[in-house]
Amino acid sequence: MLSDSTAFLYDDDAPWAIRVAEVKRGVDRVDAKVDEVKTQVDEVKTQVDEVKTQMKSLDERLTT
Repeated sequence: MLSDSTAFLYDDDAPWAIRVAEVKRGVDRVDAKVDEVKTQVDEVKTQVDEVKTQMKSLDERLTT
C-alpha cells in the first residue's frame, strides 16, 4: 500500500517532476550568466588596476 501511494514520487514524467526539471534548467542558466558577469567584473577590475598604475607612473613623471 505504501509503495502505491508513493509511486508518483518516482515518476519522472509526472507534472511536478517535469516542472522541477524546468526550474533546475532555469537555475543552471542563471548560474551560467552569473559566472559570465563575474568574469567580466574581474576583467574590469584588472583594467582599472592597469589604469591606476599608468596614472601613478604619469604622476611620478610629471612631478620629477
